[in-house]
Amino acid sequence: MRGIVGAAAWHRICANMPCLCHLFVGLVLPLLVPRVSAQLELNYLLDEEVQSGTFVGNVFRDINLSSLYSPEALSVIYLRFLKENVSNFTITNRTGIIRTHGRLDREAVCPNMPECNIRLDVAIQPVQYLKIIKVTLDIRDRNDNPPRFVRPVISHSILESAIPGSGPGFVIPPPIDLDSPAFSVTRYELQPRDSPFKLSIASKVDDSQEIQLILNRSLDREKQDHYTFQLVAYDGGSPPNYGTVELQITVLDANDNHPAFAQPSYEVTIPENVSRNTTVIEVVATDLDIGENGAVSYGFSETTQNNYGHLFGINENTGEVYVKSAIDYELSHVYHLSIVAQDRGPDSIPGDTIVVVHVTDVNDNAPSISINTLSQRQDSWAEVYENSPVDTFVAHVTVEDRDSGPNGKFNCSLNNAHFKLQYLYDSEYKILTRALLDREEQEVYKISVTCKDRGINPLVTVKTLTIKVRDVNDHPPQFDQHNYSGELIENSYQGAYVTRVNATDADLGVNAEISYSLPGDMRRYFSIDPSSGVIRARTAIDREVMDEMRFYVVATDHGEPPLSSSALVIVEIQDVNDQAPIFPKDEYTFAVYENEPEGTPVGQVLADDADGLLYNTVTYKFLPSHNTNAFRIDEATGQISTASVLDREVQFVYYLEVLAQDKGSSRSLSSSTSVTVYVNDRNDNAPIFDYPSESNNTIYLSNQVPKGYVITKITAHDVDLGQNAKIVYDIESGNRDGMFHIDGMHGTLVVKEDLSHILSKMYELRIVARDSGDEMNMAFSNLNLVVNRSVPFPLAESQRGTLIGHNFTIVISVACVSALIIVVLVVAIVCLKRQDADRQARKYNCRMQALRMMSKDGDNPKASGDAPWDRAANQTKCNGTTPVDHSQIDITDVTDQQRFTSIPLCLPDTSLKTQQKIPNKDGQPKIWPTSTNSGNAQVSLS
Repeated sequence: MRGIVGAAAWHRICANMPCLCHLFVGLVLPLLVPRVSAQLELNYLLDEEVQSGTFVGNVFRDINLSSLYSPEALSVIYLRFLKENVSNFTITNRTGIIRTHGRLDREAVCPNMPECNIRLDVAIQPVQYLKIIKVTLDIRDRNDNPPRFVRPVISHSILESAIPGSGPGFVIPPPIDLDSPAFSVTRYELQPRDSPFKLSIASKVDDSQEIQLILNRSLDREKQDHYTFQLVAYDGGSPPNYGTVELQITVLDANDNHPAFAQPSYEVTIPENVSRNTTVIEVVATDLDIGENGAVSYGFSETTQNNYGHLFGINENTGEVYVKSAIDYELSHVYHLSIVAQDRGPDSIPGDTIVVVHVTDVNDNAPSISINTLSQRQDSWAEVYENSPVDTFVAHVTVEDRDSGPNGKFNCSLNNAHFKLQYLYDSEYKILTRALLDREEQEVYKISVTCKDRGINPLVTVKTLTIKVRDVNDHPPQFDQHNYSGELIENSYQGAYVTRVNATDADLGVNAEISYSLPGDMRRYFSIDPSSGVIRARTAIDREVMDEMRFYVVATDHGEPPLSSSALVIVEIQDVNDQAPIFPKDEYTFAVYENEPEGTPVGQVLADDADGLLYNTVTYKFLPSHNTNAFRIDEATGQISTASVLDREVQFVYYLEVLAQDKGSSRSLSSSTSVTVYVNDRNDNAPIFDYPSESNNTIYLSNQVPKGYVITKITAHDVDLGQNAKIVYDIESGNRDGMFHIDGMHGTLVVKEDLSHILSKMYELRIVARDSGDEMNMAFSNLNLVVNRSVPFPLAESQRGTLIGHNFTIVISVACVSALIIVVLVVAIVCLKRQDADRQARKYNCRMQALRMMSKDGDNPKASGDAPWDRAANQTKCNGTTPVDHSQIDITDVTDQQRFTSIPLCLPDTSLKTQQKIPNKDGQPKIWPTSTNSGNAQVSLS
């Protein structure tokens, strides 16, 4: 019609004369345009098992909506499915694109159907542009199901007298393939192929297949009484899927007649409203055998039992076929029942026949009415605004009658002064408003849609719809008081209750829903619950700044447009004790000496309270901890003192928490600070020897060891700190003749005098270890040195094990220095060969070297006073003229690689003309001077 009149002219007519427009569309247009042409249809082809979200089609583009609507309409219309329960597909409202949603399984959507067509009705909205698009989806099958036999193993028995190729064979239940016929079973195969049986495949009237296993050659039970092979079923896919069943055949000895039906097929007709247990037909089969071999029992084939066993039954003795449950013509018009007769003898071979049951239709289905309001809410009621114009859309009506012929035709009507039913397509209508609605006159309407079919005995269906008239917003909220008052304690917590306001609205629904709010400045101090009107403090308010606050509360409804009103709120701020005592520091650190008497002052903490006289009295106490038993605090002054004698070696630091609390009348406020107390050390612990000990205090020593030989290292420890823990070693007694010397700082014990004249002697040395505290403490330990000429030098393995145990570092260091000396000697030999003449002019002078060392050591602190024995008492003469200072022996800690400086010694006959190689501790040769002439020598020992 738009094409006849013109789009612009048609819009002007409908805008200026709406009544004429509606009259023309409702009465004239249906006469001019055939109904069939008004229906919009689309067809799409889709494979099953595609991914969720697969594109199906673009309804907006494919139906060419741009040719059906104006550009203004195209900008506002949208599409949706007419039914809400579409589970496998989604549609985009604006674009009209249909996509899959979730798994699309053809076998689940259209089971046992050669074709799978899904109908999706798409509605064009809003209602003033309503059209229904019939979308049909053709789901193509995929070969995703292999053939499956019901039983994994099938057993049969056969007489050995059976004649090959004669009579029917063993019936094998056919496999089930859920795919469409194109992908159903196409061929069978026996494996292995050399079995004495072959397959016979026959198609039945009900489109099922009968698989028979037929004897192909004679059997001899005495040669083989059992056969096992596989039956493989292949479907029509490429490549094909397959399923297998194991066949087990037992050879017996013979029942040679099988039941035979009088007819190969039977036909019978029943009405769809036939009663349950009604006999449909009786079939008879005869068996020429006698006894058990001639007794016949009846039953359905496995396919018939699976497909129709819930609808029909058969008496196994009489062959009577009867109805088990309701038969519905609308579900199926005809049923093919395959009946099997089998005698009760051994090696029974069944006979079969087909019963075709035709079902006639009766008018047993009344029209089915479905009302869809096309809203996001429930479909049990519809809603219309009270100011809606005439012909406003209310609901969509779909009618369906499952009967056929006149029984499936119907007429529908709606009799109401305010609403009408308008025809859309075959079986589809829409409900529109007939007059203006006023909610104040009537809020709810109940209308009935009546549909009656055209059968001889017509059936009628009445569907009721409740229509609610929705309100418009025409009343502002009203407070129940003009002024509200409240109280708030100063410094209240966030969320403290102040008061509550209340307003009501005479409208309904969202128009009567009220939200409360505060003006901008007051939102800093207060918050209001938008639903309940409860006012709470948003932040702490100081009464000394403001003792009263006034502001307005606004109530606004949720209508469109919203309406509002306001009320005054007065809040009084009440005073409280709101100032807690404050420490000037977050942490205090004090120190006190150990062993001080109980009550010794440690330090003082003070807190200040800014409240007035009533609230600023502060008391102090410790917060509970395991450290508080060692201290006490004066609750009035904050003075901390010791509560017991402290021992630094037990605990050297204490961590305390002090609480300052005021004396408010209703509640007290408090704060805390951390106090750390360090315990200073006093020299109250003597050194403790690590070596020697009571269990390890004896060393065996060869009388061949040279002067300066390191015997061992004395070790001790002190649990005090600093100078109080610094240990000085000395030999208290037992060092007869001054044969040994100990380094006071490092505890290194060395040979001081020549031991070669001692044959066997034990020195019981009493070692003293003193700390360096102001009040010096000392400890003693005994060390037994057994000097014996029978002890070889280097030491025997047993003695070396003892030395290694205590002086492992010394051994390693001596080995390194020895290796260095060997390298130096090799270099020296090379130089001597090259400068043989100079070597004679530079002979070694022991006396001059000793004097040079003495002059150098005059500035050496170790040589001038740090040695633990007197220099004058230890001077000797070389050749009876020049004294040599033995205190110049410089022995470092054994942990410092056991290196020694040059040591001036008085050695007889040390012209170095001959040398003797003596193994050192590491088993390597060591150069040692032998005596040839009188003189002095300076030897570097390693």
